[in-house]
Amino acid sequence: MRYDRENRITGKPAVKYFSLDRALRYESVSSRESRWHQAVVFKALLMVLSLLSLSSLNADFYREINLLGGYSSREHFIDNSSTLKNSLGFEYFRKLTQQQGDYLTIDIQMRLLYDQEDKDHYSMQIHNLWAEYKPGLGRKLRIGHFQPVFGLENQTDSHGTILQTSAMMNIGLKHDWGIAYSRIAGRYDIAIAAQSGLGMGFPEWDNNFLFTGRIGRDYSDDLTAGISLMAGEVAVTDRMQLIPAPHVLRSIKKSRLGIDIQYSWSAFHYAGEAAYGKNDAEQVLFIFNQIDYKPFGLEGWEFNLQNHYSMLNAADWGKFNTLLGAGVSYAVSETVKLKSAALITLDQGEILDKQIFLQLYYFGR
Repeated sequence: MRYDRENRITGKPAVKYFSLDRALRYESVSSRESRWHQAVVFKALLMVLSLLSLSSLNADFYREINLLGGYSSREHFIDNSSTLKNSLGFEYFRKLTQQQGDYLTIDIQMRLLYDQEDKDHYSMQIHNLWAEYKPGLGRKLRIGHFQPVFGLENQTDSHGTILQTSAMMNIGLKHDWGIAYSRIAGRYDIAIAAQSGLGMGFPEWDNNFLFTGRIGRDYSDDLTAGISLMAGEVAVTDRMQLIPAPHVLRSIKKSRLGIDIQYSWSAFHYAGEAAYGKNDAEQVLFIFNQIDYKPFGLEGWEFNLQNHYSMLNAADWGKFNTLLGAGVSYAVSETVKLKSAALITLDQGEILDKQIFLQLYYFGR
């Protein structure tokens, strides 16, 4: 999970609580025209990005291929996980520099997905689309589409992994539109963000919103920890993509207080987080732990174990929903990884589903 992408080192909806069929039935002409205009703008954006990719000056252009398949005890053969589908993608990463160092960073990362169960089959996801200005003294100002500054997800990279942090369960999204400010003060890393609460969809600036903040501290080279806050009204959508446009099914008022910690020792790395708060009027609790092991004698191999615990209402307080995960990956080269993972979903001890996945992941120039 550890990966420094920058350094390259290692509102209420229009109708609340409604069904998708009903939403489609009463969709307005202006709404359809809005999505048509969004599609035109997005196609123009793709053309600009295609031209940008031809320039390699002070820039990195990466290609991504994700091939995934598996078996579920409930759904039998499957070709996607909760956050991954078969896809082709790219990342355009560029730093603009001057004599004092880099002052502007641009990151654009998108995927074209295929899902045979989806009526549209093909869709477009946008993960990163941001620009970050550095005025100096450890300060950064970011605008665009990026991760909320809450918990582990903002500190790690789960972009191409089957095993995930608790971000989707807890926050309800992994990336969102907005603006963020951060600065480094000694051993402390302070960040705040104001975002739309809509995730991957185009921001419509209704009653949805998301505010997050985190204060982290490096206690040593091997130990970091942080405390996070979150408040917002986060949209629940029918799909996690940009095009075709997702539909807002409902919104949930969320508030959270979270803690996170990472510790490395020898060939082991531990990452854990916990978050407590409310979804509307219900008290909720999320706990996540993961251990990564990279044996010294087996170059390229990595082994992972994780667990997710969640309590979603006060009536079931003390009764956990659980997700257990185990993964093995082998780096064939610097750009190609073979991965496998097994997941078990339990509801208060009763097994709901067992899944196993195989994945071929390519990320490189």
